[in-house]
Amino acid sequence: MTKSLNILVMNRQYHGIFGGVEHMSTALVNEMSARGHKCHLLSLDTESAEIEYDLAANITWHKVSTVDAQHKADRKERFTRLKKIRAILKEHKIDVATGFQDGAFLTLALAALGTGVPVIAAERNSPSRFDFTSDGKYKHLRYNSFRLAKNITIQCPSYVDLYPKYLRKKIEVIPNPVFPPPNTAHPKGKEGENKTLLSVGRLSYQKNYLVMLKAFSLIADKHPEWDLVIVGEGDHRDRLEEFIAENDLNERVNLIGYSKKTQDYYTNAQLFCLSSLWEGFPNALAEAMAHGLPSIGFQNCAGVSDLIEPDKTGLLAKGNDNSDDLAKVMDTMMSNDVKRAVMGQNAKEKIKEFTPAHVYDKWEQLFTNIAKG
Repeated sequence: MTKSLNILVMNRQYHGIFGGVEHMSTALVNEMSARGHKCHLLSLDTESAEIEYDLAANITWHKVSTVDAQHKADRKERFTRLKKIRAILKEHKIDVATGFQDGAFLTLALAALGTGVPVIAAERNSPSRFDFTSDGKYKHLRYNSFRLAKNITIQCPSYVDLYPKYLRKKIEVIPNPVFPPPNTAHPKGKEGENKTLLSVGRLSYQKNYLVMLKAFSLIADKHPEWDLVIVGEGDHRDRLEEFIAENDLNERVNLIGYSKKTQDYYTNAQLFCLSSLWEGFPNALAEAMAHGLPSIGFQNCAGVSDLIEPDKTGLLAKGNDNSDDLAKVMDTMMSNDVKRAVMGQNAKEKIKEFTPAHVYDKWEQLFTNIAKG
């Protein structure tokens, strides 16, 4: 039987956020707690903060900030946070700590210096993100900060070689768990009824929705029975709504916003699309596949190309930012009911690689190995 450990997981913020990092970090502590470990959650939230995901009653949530995590803290506040975190590590005799994303990891690692507490850097994005963001100029500083990590977890095997050689021995590949859905989609659809092309994600630069809308606009007239539904919210809503209006797509495209009924949208869709520039572990795509949906995306999008097997579970468009190429695979899938049905069934089988028990076993084994020294 595995020895009970004192485990701490840190993420920058939970209040008001419904993201994948928040979901997966809380799910991890919930599972480790259910397995008999004493778990602590830590964030830079203030005491009045609330969490959007279920948290087991026996998990202690430490909120160590006096200012909102969205605002830049001054030097005094940062020092105060480090002292608080350090005290928590010592008081609760933490055996192993994990920082989700590089910022939280660095804060945690600095606080742990000299305490003997080993810290894991839990990466939640592909290194290819640096090709698209202003953070790219700091990537070597971020990589060097990982020298403080006992181990580094990444989500897809294809990411290993994207890291500097001096870090690769520390890397463990642990994907996100994919929970079996209560219902299954019907990719063929019903005769005489409209069909749905679905996407789920933040309306943000990373998700690249304008390219998806452009692709859909190119084939919309050819497929009048298909509508595009996007579930999610974000700061790109205005520009997406502007494109929809300018291209007379108001009756064909529906921006749902945030919804707690995402499962229903997966179940009622016939095809899934993720047009992201990059991903970490694409949770929405994995959930779509678990529902039995065939999927399309870009072959050069890290994460997406790890899950979609061309001509087996879906199709991949060339590159990662071309609406014409995305429209071609969109058209191919919309035109073939039988292909969608077969690929949807294959997708359900593929995603069994990521069953929660298997993923959490990997996490527990990593925690145990590190705690043993």
